[in-house]
Amino acid sequence: MKVFNVVLSVLVLLAAIASAVFSYFLWEKRVALVDGWYKMVAAIEESAKSMDKNSGTNSAKSLSRESLDHRKLADLDGNLAALTQEAAALSATRDALAAAIYNMAQVLELEGVAAEAEFMSIAKAGESLVDVKNKTRLHKENYDKFVAGVISAASKAGVTLTRDEIKNNPEAAARKLSDKIASINSQLDAYRKTVSEIANIAGLKNFNANAADIGESLKKVSAAVRELNDQLQTFRSRAGQSIRETGSEADRLRRELAQKDAAIRKINKYLGLDENGDLPKPLPWDAGSAEAKSQVLGKILSINPEFGFASSDLSTKTRVKQQADKIVWDKIDPKISVGDVLIVARNWNSDAEVKFVARVKVEKVDEKGSVLIPLSGGKDIQVGDVVFYPNNVKANKK
Repeated sequence: MKVFNVVLSVLVLLAAIASAVFSYFLWEKRVALVDGWYKMVAAIEESAKSMDKNSGTNSAKSLSRESLDHRKLADLDGNLAALTQEAAALSATRDALAAAIYNMAQVLELEGVAAEAEFMSIAKAGESLVDVKNKTRLHKENYDKFVAGVISAASKAGVTLTRDEIKNNPEAAARKLSDKIASINSQLDAYRKTVSEIANIAGLKNFNANAADIGESLKKVSAAVRELNDQLQTFRSRAGQSIRETGSEADRLRRELAQKDAAIRKINKYLGLDENGDLPKPLPWDAGSAEAKSQVLGKILSINPEFGFASSDLSTKTRVKQQADKIVWDKIDPKISVGDVLIVARNWNSDAEVKFVARVKVEKVDEKGSVLIPLSGGKDIQVGDVVFYPNNVKANKK
């Protein structure tokens, strides 16, 4: 029995020693595990702070070292959820931003831009973004040069355009320049027709008024007219001498002189000059000019009391007449446009006093007519009332 007790005591002692040894190793593992835990928590905390920076989020509060302490395992799942949500939101935002940058490059038609996936790639995004940035800056520089060129060209044509006009309302700016070019082309066509007639009268053969070198064409016409004038002076001189010498020769020269005089008068007529070469012919009004609008006169065709608007016969086909002495232009476009303000009046063609009824604004205009929205006095408008611009000459006289 004694031996058994000794053996049992030895076994208990060995078990105690083994327990102490294993406890020591377990403590070391626990210390290493806790150290590792704190390192991991520190990394998560720094990552959360980096993700929160300039992002408008506050996940670092839930992912601090205190919140992720190993003694607060019950709160661990809830706190780590903030990390998962932040990472997912950050990834989604990155993808959306990459897609937006790629789409912007496509809209601007930038050539050689990287594929959309490369903007999402952390390894390639930096280089792709720098490339888009440089190409966008170049696109902006080219746009600025183009706008400056358009403003300069418009100025030479007598049209004042600003950068803000082109930026904020490009359609109106383009229409402004287009209308001026159309007016210049109209005047140029009239000039070419007149010059062609003069060249024909002056006997200039194979004259081309549409030649690119206008200066050279004018020199030819001028030389032909001068030659015609020289011939006229010669004939006049010879006619005076021949009258004294022979009656028949004088009659012939008178006829030739009359023909030359008629040619000169015809040239003066085409130039808009009198027989002495004075008083240049006036030019037709520009389309949409104040002078053209002053001649506009329309009529109220119908009234819609339910919606409060009226219709008139003024349309995009409306044309007015300009008369200067014996010259008449009867197809001038006053360019009635949406937003124009007009006056409505009554008793226009009667002996009664003209009554000004209302002010209206053009809401819609097409080839068939226009829709007018009252600005004042809308309830007084009647069918048959006349409508005109505030600068109408006849209205101001009345």
